[in-house]
Amino acid sequence: WSLASQGRRTLVDQFARMMMLEQQALSHHLDSSPDFLRHLAFQKRQLLAQAAYEELLKKATVGPEAASQYYTSHPTEFNVLQIRQVIIRKRADAAKDKETGLTPEEAQARAEAIRKALTSGTDVKKVAQEFQVPDVVLIDEEPRTVRQDSLRPEMEKAVAQLKDGDLSENFDLDQAVVFFQLLGRRRAALKDVTPEIENTLRQEKIEAAIAEIKKNSTVWMDQQYFAQPAAAPDEEPPGKSTGSASPQK
Repeated sequence: WSLASQGRRTLVDQFARMMMLEQQALSHHLDSSPDFLRHLAFQKRQLLAQAAYEELLKKATVGPEAASQYYTSHPTEFNVLQIRQVIIRKRADAAKDKETGLTPEEAQARAEAIRKALTSGTDVKKVAQEFQVPDVVLIDEEPRTVRQDSLRPEMEKAVAQLKDGDLSENFDLDQAVVFFQLLGRRRAALKDVTPEIENTLRQEKIEAAIAEIKKNSTVWMDQQYFAQPAAAPDEEPPGKSTGSASPQK
């Protein structure tokens, strides 16, 4: 009871403070200042936009038939994989010896040795015991469960060609050499992914409705405002993000 009472007291004190400051602002005519009116108008727009979005959300209903049809028409999207992942961390060619990782050549050689051991049927625990190095060579002794569509695009494409027990090719990423062994593949049940499908279809309906609103809107945007200025001679254009050591996106 004491904690509940203290919680109410804090809430009431905060509300009373807000009321007193409101009266102070009104007495000083701050409600008619240009800054206040500008902020008030912007907040009104935000509230109206939120109300319109919530209305679209209510209308964007998705029935069980639509969810079932989406599930059927996306045969690989809900594949669940059992994989064993092998990661060999690399260090840059010019990096100091104390930096964690192997040279690119050493990493590839280590990957090939591990592949050979796994292909020969050696128990994975023995393989891990022989080759695993903390923070450098990581071998899953226990398989991990991942969604196929969570893999990097090149890995997702490769896994589609694998049979149970097969090893993928080596993926030479910026920071590691990675490959994995496919141990099993199944498709998630419709009932388990129905909420996900409904969210996807609902969002598609909302985006379509917003696109229609945009098409009929009188709001105008100056596209020149978004034009990227030319890079200075000593600047480099923005590059792609570096690859992750994980096979997942």
